[in-house]
Amino acid sequence: MASYVKSIDTMHLVEIGIEGYYGPSTPELLLVNPDDYSGHVGTDFIRNHQAMGIDLASVHIYSDTWLPDSTEESHVQFVNTWMQQHIDDAANLLAMPIVIGEFGLSLKDGKFENEFRETFMQTVYNNFLGSWESGMIGGGCLLWQLFPEGAEHMDDGYAVIFAKSPSTFNLLANHSRKLEC
Repeated sequence: MASYVKSIDTMHLVEIGIEGYYGPSTPELLLVNPDDYSGHVGTDFIRNHQAMGIDLASVHIYSDTWLPDSTEESHVQFVNTWMQQHIDDAANLLAMPIVIGEFGLSLKDGKFENEFRETFMQTVYNNFLGSWESGMIGGGCLLWQLFPEGAEHMDDGYAVIFAKSPSTFNLLANHSRKLEC
């Protein structure tokens, strides 16, 4: 598919859009995955990103569903490890920038409150900014998902509605300002 897209538009950037699980090509990294199953689902982070025509490494972060019985501290620790390993591998093994293509934390089941969701988001942004400021990567972080008021009926628990969460709006605005050149 990447080759086909490139045949139509040679300037088009292509990424895979996968969770980022490590697979059989890097058995030493299987322990980074959130569970044993993740290493066997066909989304081998290293191997899949070595396909011709792929320009950006991509990874998702949904520790709330991947580690459903974990503490808040465990989620933060997982995010730090998950991101650092993928950032390092994108730079050193794949020689490409990385995009955190989706990340979020659901408030739907009541396990987490908005305060921890903001801690989770800040953890993602801090990891990204630390790497970006050191010159290691380019790319970005795409929060899943921003909704306008009136779209609450589509909320799967991950929606951020700025009018209802001014502190989250400020967190995103501050992150954006730090990326200004």
